[in-house]
Amino acid sequence: KEPLYLLVELLGFEPRDPSLYDLAFRHSSMSKTDKEGFKLNNERLEFLGDSVLATAMSHYLYQQHPHWDEGEMSKRRGAIVGRKVNNAVAQRMGLDRFLHREARQGSADIYGNALEALIGAIFLDQGYARADTFVRQRMVPLFMELEGSLREQTTNYKSLLLEWTQKHHLSLDFRMLQEPKRSGAL
Repeated sequence: KEPLYLLVELLGFEPRDPSLYDLAFRHSSMSKTDKEGFKLNNERLEFLGDSVLATAMSHYLYQQHPHWDEGEMSKRRGAIVGRKVNNAVAQRMGLDRFLHREARQGSADIYGNALEALIGAIFLDQGYARADTFVRQRMVPLFMELEGSLREQTTNYKSLLLEWTQKHHLSLDFRMLQEPKRSGAL
């Protein structure tokens, strides 16, 4: 009962189908097998939750910043829902309390993956509106708090160049002038 109480506290509502949330916290290293022999883990929920999260953040940014263009919104969404930020938000939310014990010893990406799977579970259990509310109320404040400290330290110069050329209505072609040398080839 304690994990369900903690989950209700985290979500802000009572789940209709607790099995979805149990699955959201089941890493592939801890897969179960159903009657038909299919592996049950959080990967499918993670796939779904990633899309729901991107949609919810796109919706949020569109409403909050009516004068931003597509490029600015895309750049900001990418920074907010990036892997490092998702991992940190999931840890700050305490999702490690819900992961199956053995899965906790994997990479930090387990936390961000579980967060996306949790959003997928909310979507299936409660619908898009509840998932959107969860993202806005429970995650956006943490995203904003963590975003600046976790920005990628290396700049993606190719993306910057593409953005600049689009902004100035120019075209850009990439051509490989030389094949990279292979090291250690047999």
